[in-house]
Amino acid sequence: MAGSMRGRRRPLLFLILTAAAGAGMLFSLYLRPMVVVSGSMEPAIPTGSLTLVRIQRGRACSVGEIIIFRPPGQKHLVVHRVVEIRSEPGGEAYLTRGDNNPVPDREPVLREAVVGRVTAVIPRAGPAAGLLRTNPFPAALLGAACAALLLHCTREDRAGGGAATRHRKRRLAE
Repeated sequence: MAGSMRGRRRPLLFLILTAAAGAGMLFSLYLRPMVVVSGSMEPAIPTGSLTLVRIQRGRACSVGEIIIFRPPGQKHLVVHRVVEIRSEPGGEAYLTRGDNNPVPDREPVLREAVVGRVTAVIPRAGPAAGLLRTNPFPAALLGAACAALLLHCTREDRAGGGAATRHRKRRLAE
């Protein structure tokens, strides 16, 4: 009975690890996690939230959309909502405003300055993401645990201890 439970766990474990690897590839190709450090977008995006940003440099935006952009001459990124679309001499531009700010930003954001748009918000997850970014130990520990679990499951199959292997041996013996 215990062997059959182990045999059922292996496909589930494989599915979980495959999903985790797929999610990792999805994040690296299409989404970038970013931590919000100010309260300008509260209550929609609380300070310390982890946002998932779909990277789409220079894309067209619509009113009401929450975008990430780099202000001219600055290194940091800003997360604000588009409140108006304007036609400027340099091309299409967006007037943005933080939900918690009383007035729109002074300078319109040129389309080329748009880095992407916010696709998801995970409240209060920013500190954990910051820890993983600044300290590789927790991520390495998690990766090592997943590798050990995978190694354990494949070793059990090779040693003939898996339920499917025992079932095949029984059928051959009959």
